[in-house]
Amino acid sequence: MSNSKRLSDNNFPEFALRYQQIRFNAKSKRPYFLSELTSITPIMCEDVPLATIDQYWRIYLNTRFFNDLEFSEQSGILLKNMYHLMRLHFLRGNRIPVTRDNLIYWIVACDLEVNLRVIEAELKLPKWAIYPKDLGLEDNLLAEDYFRLIKDLDLKESIDGLPGLGLPGCGCVGSGITGVPSPWEIPPNTVGIPDVNDSERIQKGISGMQKDSDSICRGTQALLDELIVELTEGPKIPWHQILSNLVRRSIADFTRGGSKRTFRRPSRRAAFSPVILPRLVTSKNSVGVVLDTSGSMQGRLISQAYGLVKDLCLATGNRTRVVCCDAEPTQAQEAFAGGSFNLKLYGGGGTDMRIGINSFNDEPNPPDTVIVITDGDTPWPELDEMPGFPLVAVIVRRDSRQPVRLPPEHIKYVVAEILS
Repeated sequence: MSNSKRLSDNNFPEFALRYQQIRFNAKSKRPYFLSELTSITPIMCEDVPLATIDQYWRIYLNTRFFNDLEFSEQSGILLKNMYHLMRLHFLRGNRIPVTRDNLIYWIVACDLEVNLRVIEAELKLPKWAIYPKDLGLEDNLLAEDYFRLIKDLDLKESIDGLPGLGLPGCGCVGSGITGVPSPWEIPPNTVGIPDVNDSERIQKGISGMQKDSDSICRGTQALLDELIVELTEGPKIPWHQILSNLVRRSIADFTRGGSKRTFRRPSRRAAFSPVILPRLVTSKNSVGVVLDTSGSMQGRLISQAYGLVKDLCLATGNRTRVVCCDAEPTQAQEAFAGGSFNLKLYGGGGTDMRIGINSFNDEPNPPDTVIVITDGDTPWPELDEMPGFPLVAVIVRRDSRQPVRLPPEHIKYVVAEILS
């Protein structure tokens, strides 16, 4: 690993403030990408020419050259690299496929796809940035289209003759575009260096492309549908194991490991103190389930979902309550009552899982976490509407060829495929 170091107030106090201003400027131009821009972790590195991005949402900056740019160009570089991640260029190259011989074509094609997006945001890029008109190509195409045109029209000489090729900001070779780690990149899961894991970066990319409707490239929606099918096809880790990990991590984030202080049982140290002290108690976590029983879930989907609820109840005992929900919620059922599993299904109408989620949120003692089991064809709570407990979505589908509608990025999810 190189001498890359995370940007912070302690390490680089002056530039840390500058970076906040750069990021704020980019957010003001594209406010609906606030969470995406905030997710990018800045890393200071003298080994990069100007700025590169890795596939784990970390941007590597060389301040010696970066500081020479105009303020608008600095914000433009940040937004440009965010677009590379959001457009999943690090994964899309594998579909062509990109090889060592044609890698420079893919790098240029990705720049051609996103650079105009930066100009549309009323920001600037360095003077050596590449645009479609520089190669006599049409605007607003996908990187795959530019890649094929560069090869078919034999534009290698035109690319080699570009004055900016190889200069900072042009032909970036970070893994955020190529998918191949560069020598200066910090490995994932490094202590003290935030990153975005595999499922989150895919979710952020798909969600970002769905939000980017005002500057959509021709053919993006068809590409997005293909990517959703391909990227959610058969997770390498069994989905029920992913779900278990998500639930456990969500509860830990909210309850700090399930331990909390209460004045209902005074601390044993209270006998030696004039002040009443609370006791630290560890509670057994309860789980709420919102089960989609709308018309689109009938047949094999509802059977699979019913079996999943049963497995959850067996795992958590009598601490699981279930709300059947279509466009209206039913009363929460103790699905594991009397020592046996006994869940009655109601519904069959429209779909709005927010109503079932809110029914748990309105209870005096809401569950520690809520799992929503649905086919995804439902509205979801906005970020400012999230309940006071962690929310995990299980998106069920009939087979890997069926497109799925994923929840927004602030909701954790897992895709469960129906078994034949």
